[in-house]
Amino acid sequence: MGMFKTRPTRKNRDEIANNEQETYFALKSNGLDDKTIAALMGNIRQEQSDFKFDSENDSDAYGLFQLKGVLRTGYEDYLKEFNQKDGIESQADYVSDIIKNNYEGSFGDPILGYGNTADLRKSFDEKGMLTQTMNFMDVFENPSDEEMELNKRFKYTKDYFNQIKKYYTD
Repeated sequence: MGMFKTRPTRKNRDEIANNEQETYFALKSNGLDDKTIAALMGNIRQEQSDFKFDSENDSDAYGLFQLKGVLRTGYEDYLKEFNQKDGIESQADYVSDIIKNNYEGSFGDPILGYGNTADLRKSFDEKGMLTQTMNFMDVFENPSDEEMELNKRFKYTKDYFNQIKKYYTD
């Protein structure tokens, strides 16, 4: 059994657990700490529970981070600019590059705006993981009121952190 528990009611439970583990290591390789990774993974789980990097839902949101609009166009720029293939690792790299380095793509300005990325970085450096969960949701994912479901996001974040803590420590 891997780091992440399989979900016994899901047919593709092993694939989900493997994708979760790959996501963890991809985010970790970008220098994120375990609390921040748990916050991002809690959001991913709320947005699309299968942890598929190539999923598209009915709102045209794509991938782990449910990219749409400018974020999706920026991701396509990112793949071309860095000659990467679409996947969990490239999506984690892209999101990390937006947050840590104000990635601009072809837009000429940071995709999330200077203030948003600075606020997100600051919360990742100084705040607890539930605040990080909420800040990432607000700045990056911006769900509708019906999709927000903070209690689920917080639960998923705590669950991921406990699973990560069981296997690894920063």
